Amino acid sequence: MNFSLSMELQRAWRRLVRAPGFSLSVIVLIAVSIGGVAAVATAGWSLFARPLPYSQADRLVTISGWYKRGDSHAGLSAALVDVLNRERKFGTIGIVERPFELRLADGTGVRAGRIDHRLLDILRVSPLAGRVLTEHDTAPGADPVALISERLWLDRFGGDVGIVDRVVDLQNGRVRVAGVLPDMLALPAWDTDIWLPMELGPEKLSPGMYSTLQSHTVIARADQDVGMETYHQRLLARLESDERLNSRERPMDIEYRVRPLRELWSAGQGDGLLILAVATGVVLLAAWLNLAGLWLARWTGRTHELAIQFALGARSGLATVGVVLEYALLGIPGLVLATGIASLGVEVLYALEVLDENGPLRAGLALPTITSGVVLLAFGLLPVLVAIRWHMRRLAHRSAGNLGGKGTGMRGGGAGMRRLLTIGQIGIASSLLLVLGLLLTSWLKLLSEDLGFDSGRLVTAMVGSPQQFQLYPDVNVAAAADRLRNLPGVDSVSWSNVVPFGGMEFISGYIVDGRPGESVAARPRSVGPGFFGVAGIDLLSGRTFGLEDAGDGVKNAIVDEVFERMYLDGAGVGRRVSSSGVEHRVVGVVESVPHRSPDQERDNPTIYTYSNTPESQTQLLVRTSMDPKSMVAAVRDTLERELGEDRLYFVDSLASRVRNSVSDREPQLILLGTFACLALLLVFYGLYALQSYQVVASTSEIGLRRAIGASRTRIIYAELARPARLLLPGLLLGMLGGWLGMRLIDERLYNSGLGDPELLAATGAAIALTTALAALVPALRASRIEPLEALRHD
Repeated sequence: MNFSLSMELQRAWRRLVRAPGFSLSVIVLIAVSIGGVAAVATAGWSLFARPLPYSQADRLVTISGWYKRGDSHAGLSAALVDVLNRERKFGTIGIVERPFELRLADGTGVRAGRIDHRLLDILRVSPLAGRVLTEHDTAPGADPVALISERLWLDRFGGDVGIVDRVVDLQNGRVRVAGVLPDMLALPAWDTDIWLPMELGPEKLSPGMYSTLQSHTVIARADQDVGMETYHQRLLARLESDERLNSRERPMDIEYRVRPLRELWSAGQGDGLLILAVATGVVLLAAWLNLAGLWLARWTGRTHELAIQFALGARSGLATVGVVLEYALLGIPGLVLATGIASLGVEVLYALEVLDENGPLRAGLALPTITSGVVLLAFGLLPVLVAIRWHMRRLAHRSAGNLGGKGTGMRGGGAGMRRLLTIGQIGIASSLLLVLGLLLTSWLKLLSEDLGFDSGRLVTAMVGSPQQFQLYPDVNVAAAADRLRNLPGVDSVSWSNVVPFGGMEFISGYIVDGRPGESVAARPRSVGPGFFGVAGIDLLSGRTFGLEDAGDGVKNAIVDEVFERMYLDGAGVGRRVSSSGVEHRVVGVVESVPHRSPDQERDNPTIYTYSNTPESQTQLLVRTSMDPKSMVAAVRDTLERELGEDRLYFVDSLASRVRNSVSDREPQLILLGTFACLALLLVFYGLYALQSYQVVASTSEIGLRRAIGASRTRIIYAELARPARLLLPGLLLGMLGGWLGMRLIDERLYNSGLGDPELLAATGAAIALTTALAALVPALRASRIEPLEALRHD
């Protein structure tokens, strides 16, 4: 037979048009499975491979102090940065502060940030109009100026060429526009629209601020004639050898780090993306197996037709060409749809906060998305070709036996291959269910973990200082606390510079008597009257704070059991602890509590000192006699009325903040749950197609059994038993996949494992139910076959 590509293409098209259900199923499978993987691949490329928008970005680094126990970074002080710049040995170093919301005069909020006069030169960012900041702009008392983004310039000012030197009114003053910056700057956040100059006056540059670590980001550009490894070593050696940075009271768990600038945005996101990549890849594999099964069933149904073609001299490779053409005709629209799904998937990752939007590495539809889709589509053809070629080889050897009886002679072989494919799908679905169950069990156990204090019926709020970086006893905050005590439903109120799960952390160095010359690290907490009672933290020995601790000359402290065990040899009361030359006497020991998450290791010692009046920046703790969620609005209204809306950072129930501390697990639960459901759907669809095919292939056999007296119930049981035999090998394969998945997510597990009988039972039940439902309709159809119908089938 002569081969014509155009003729084969037309035949393939006609075959697909005559089978719209098959065609639509394949397009959807390709789109969903490839779209999910492409979304994760796009995010990974943007974070770890996409070039930064700055010139010679490989020479840019961020410098920070890393708190080992808290696993958090803080920036070098402006005073230290100024000294390093004046030494002229470490390139140019600049500072960018955290983003904040700035209110324009009409009430419109825009994202803003403060930068020093060196940052734009470091990043090699030139203004589109006007100028950049100068050292004069950062001096105290300088005329207030601002740089605006290209986006704000076009949207709010219509691209007015006269924007430079134009005055913009704010709710709290006005600024003069000095220049327009391109949107590619994307610091401190990708949507920053206004940059204000940092105020670098004598107070910030004073020697007293030299060794402090602050919440801003420090960025440096290494000189061109210095290798990056050499630069890292020199700068770290300079910081580690500075006696002013390494005093006796410096916490020992602080380590200076110099990292590539990219890690400012990509650090910490790799593990989550890897888990999602594996999950989407597993679903993709299940989809490939399903596609192979669908095509195998489709071409097995053509056994009689193919046997005739082989008898007439057709080559078996002709069928392979037909499969490839069918795959291409369905794969192209599937790939187009997959591209849209990938773009939507990236937005879902941002919406679920799996990805961080800050910075210039925001993921979006790009060439790697399309490239990954094309590659995945090509790989998806392989299992289809393997299954079809295996079937065609058997058919070519036995074509004569399939010229009659509608080719039923080869159907058993096709069904055997499809059973193997279905076992693979069951294994994939059960492995995803096991991993999902492990994460869900860990999450539930975290939420029910004993925190060491009574977290129920607590409302917490954070009040900010009206003057940034200036802390002082604030009688207005004290008055607001008194107002809260008078609210109906409030039992008691106290405060601390940081309450448990308050979202902040401080580490200080302390000198303990009996350990001369050694600095130990601890979390300093300055707490108000009755704090331990309000928080529900148990006293283990000694006493809590009282009126006797309010005097000016009294310097008492309370430590937690971890501090006592690690530093005070298990006997804390009466010991002396000093910091910054101030000595405190330990008068009590309390229960240790986590501050960041329920699974936080209880190895972070805490020391409490007494504060009779709250500071200008403080966190309040309110114990209620009713549901704390119902008290949040009343607490917020009272604080806004007493202190003003601008000073209020958050008001929330403590239970909500505990849950939010493990909220990074929730997106993974949602996504893995979605993938597991999709895998179950693939199992259902694959089993349904397999059972339907086997019922058609076994019509004669079923009719014969009916003729010799088999009841409909017996036929149903027999048909349901057939897929049940696939459960055990599929579940065993799933156990292996679940074990591998557990190794991947080991760091995210909490007191959970594959030995949990409830988890295994739930997984087995879900797979068994899916299998039973998939086989039920074909089984009912088989029970309605009559003997005469079976004869007509042959």
